[in-house]
Amino acid sequence: MNTSNNIKVVSLGFNQNHYGICKNFIDAHINVIGATKNNNYLKTSRLPQHYIKHSDDIGSGKFLDQLIRIGKKKPKHFFLVPGTDTEIAFLIKYQKELSPYFFISAPKKDVFEVVTDKFLIQNLLIKENLNYPKTILIESDPVSFKNTPDIDFPFILKPAFAGDWKSPLSSKIIGEFKVIVINSFEELRSTWRSVSQINTRVIAQSIIEPAEGENYSFCSYSDHNGKVLHGFVTQKLVQYPEGFGTALLCQTIDNPEVYEFGKKTIESLGVDGICETEIIRDDQTKELFVIEVNTRHWMQHRLSTRLGVNYSLLDFYYRTGDEANVQMILHSNKGKFQNVVWFDEVGYLIYILKNGFHPGKCKLKEVLKNKWEFSLFSLNDWRPFISSVWKKITK
Repeated sequence: MNTSNNIKVVSLGFNQNHYGICKNFIDAHINVIGATKNNNYLKTSRLPQHYIKHSDDIGSGKFLDQLIRIGKKKPKHFFLVPGTDTEIAFLIKYQKELSPYFFISAPKKDVFEVVTDKFLIQNLLIKENLNYPKTILIESDPVSFKNTPDIDFPFILKPAFAGDWKSPLSSKIIGEFKVIVINSFEELRSTWRSVSQINTRVIAQSIIEPAEGENYSFCSYSDHNGKVLHGFVTQKLVQYPEGFGTALLCQTIDNPEVYEFGKKTIESLGVDGICETEIIRDDQTKELFVIEVNTRHWMQHRLSTRLGVNYSLLDFYYRTGDEANVQMILHSNKGKFQNVVWFDEVGYLIYILKNGFHPGKCKLKEVLKNKWEFSLFSLNDWRPFISSVWKKITK
């Protein structure tokens, strides 16, 4: 049954990730309503054209109440789409209250709570014979950690839930870092005093040094049972901060081994919907390791559209019960692989300037020989890119 014709999309936020989501829907001539506009450097974009709230506090009771009031007026008339871990957590938390009125883009609660917890996921992966770095949970002052033989220095410290270190408070305390390298017990205690202000639940994790050029993502869409309906592999070329950062430049690649490893991971965990699984090859053992699983749109998700399967649109049709359009999207993909390079163009521009356009460091060979996909830059909607550049240079 086709139920999607009159449903409108509501983007729960509006950052670079949401911008790509909006473009995916606009490309398919589906209108997008924004949840927030205030205090956002992308607010001058033509996408979306209408906003429903005036607060950036996605977890507030007021926002939930406002959504329910809207939903009650036109039940099952809106599709809620998150673009961050915090927004996913909000939808999961209030799924019972929201589901009578909205279609929701969110994975199953039981799967989400385990898969997005970087400590709890460990046992599931080990059970399925999937490699994962040795991980220890720290929930209180790490005085007892001093004599533990389970993990050696140096190791990395990061939040059990990724969204904890992507907030205004975390930005003030740790900046843009996703992880912190810990070289001694003294460093651990000092760092703990800082990061525990954000959340006391953090993990210590062994460092897996990746083989040269072997830092990947398995990008996928799967059904309610976790069966992968479509997937592809990307290779991270440039990241910031270097070593444990976010991709500034990546490319689609044809790697059957990584594809099958990623597919096994998703189907073993039973993850449904849009997902990005970060995978690296250990430089010493040459084995593949799962690093983390992101159960949402990720920064480079527009690459799916370039490969012929618009994941945002596929998710929209799947979760609204429009099976005919789901099959149309899946079968319209002819399966012909193509290399496409994705840019976080502002971050990459800063990177190449800092590195003096060094051909090797900046991966200029890969950039010049492949097709391009930008995060923000567009001649039809230039203001988000300009606003992003301005934000970076005026920090």
